Amino acid sequence: MLLATSAVGQPVRNFGPVRGWGLDGSWKPKPEGYFKQVATGWQFTVGLRLDGTIEVWGTDGPLGFITNKPPGNDFVQVVAGYEHAYARRANGTVIGWGRSSNGEIATPTTIPNCYTDIACGENFTVAIRCDGTLAAWGLDYCFNPVPRMPPGGPFADVEASGHFVAALRATWEDIPDRLIVWMPSMNPAPGWTPPNWVGPWPPAGCFPQAATLLGEIYCNIPVYLCSNVRFVPQAVLDDFLANFNAGHSHAMAVNLSTGALSIWGSNTFGQAITTPLGTCPGHCTANEGGCAGINCYKSPPAPFPTSVSEAKGGYFHTVIRKIDDRLAGWGRTTDGQSSPPTGKYITFSSTYFHGMAISQCYADCSGDGVVDAADITSWQNRFTLGDLGCDCDGNGVLEATVDFACFMNEHTNTTRCQP
Repeated sequence: MLLATSAVGQPVRNFGPVRGWGLDGSWKPKPEGYFKQVATGWQFTVGLRLDGTIEVWGTDGPLGFITNKPPGNDFVQVVAGYEHAYARRANGTVIGWGRSSNGEIATPTTIPNCYTDIACGENFTVAIRCDGTLAAWGLDYCFNPVPRMPPGGPFADVEASGHFVAALRATWEDIPDRLIVWMPSMNPAPGWTPPNWVGPWPPAGCFPQAATLLGEIYCNIPVYLCSNVRFVPQAVLDDFLANFNAGHSHAMAVNLSTGALSIWGSNTFGQAITTPLGTCPGHCTANEGGCAGINCYKSPPAPFPTSVSEAKGGYFHTVIRKIDDRLAGWGRTTDGQSSPPTGKYITFSSTYFHGMAISQCYADCSGDGVVDAADITSWQNRFTLGDLGCDCDGNGVLEATVDFACFMNEHTNTTRCQP
C-alpha cells in the first residue's frame, strides 16, 4: 500500500488477533494468535505471524493455497491476488503459489530475485526490484502479457488490486510524474479502440509510446489506459500523500493529510459513491441498512466520514477504516462482504467477497471477538510458550509481571477493547 501509515489515529502496536467477514469459506476457520499483516484473495486469506511464518486459511481447493504455502520463518510481507499469492523474505527474495496458468507466479529468472515490495493483481504480479525499478509478470486485463513497467525510478511503493496498479517514486525530482496509476495493458493494433468508448481515441493529451512502452496509451497526466479504465482525478494525481487502492473495476485514494476520500470507476453496485442514499432505488427493498435486489446495494454511512485512514476495494464493494479505527462498508451485500464487524482495528484487507482485519483490541487474546475471562488463561498459556504476542508493552522482551500487568490494564479498558 502506498504510504499506508496514517499520522493520526494509528495504534502504536502493529499486531493483534484477526476477525473476518463475508463469504464464510474464504476466511473460516479463523486461526488464533497474533498477526501483523493479512491479505485476502478469492476464497482464501494469507496472514503473516509475529514469528515470520505464514498462515493460510479459507478454501484450499485444487490450487493448494493452504497445502502449498511456503515454509520458513523469515517472511516480512504477504500479498494475494485472485487465485495466487506471494510472500517476500527478509533477504528480498519472493516466492509465489496458487494458480500459474497466466504466468502470475512465474517469478523472472533472468533478473536477480531481490525485491523491496510486491503486489498481486488479478492475473499478474508487479514488484519493485532491489535497484528501485519495476518488474511485472503474468497477463493483463486484456489477457496480453504484461508489458514493461514505467521506466525510471527508484520506486518506493507499489500497489495492485484487480486490474489497477499504482507506483510511487522514491524521489521528488519529477513532481508531476511521482505518482503513476495505470492498467498494465497494451493497445493491440493501430485503429483499435476500447469497447463502448465514446469520443476520439486516443483521448486528448494521450499518444502511443510504441517504441518505449510497447504500445500502451500514455497520457501526460500520467495515466495508462486500456478498456474501461477511467481517468484518475487530477486532485489525486496532485496529492502526493495519497493512499491508493483498488477493487475489481473501481479505485480510490485517501488524502493522508486531510482524510478525504476520492473514488472513481465502475459504480454498478454503488461501490464508487460517497454520499448516502435517502431511499433505496424503486426496484429494491430496504434491508438492514442496505438495499436488497438485483443491482441494489448498501449505501455509505450517514453522515459520510470526512476523515478516513484506509480504503480498500472489493469485487463490487468498498470498505474503509475511519479515523476512529472503526470499519464501514457499502456496495454489494450478497455475502456480507460490505458489512465489517464492530470494534477497532489496526489495518485490514478486503478484496473479492470477504475481508479480514487485525484487531486493535490486544486484550482479546483468543481472537474470538469477545473480551472475557478465557482471554486471561489464553494469555498465560501463550506466555509460557514464549509467544512474542504476549509482549504487551512492546519492548521486545517477555516479562511476566510487566507484560501481564499491561495485558490486564487493557483487559479492563472497555473504551479501547469493546465494540
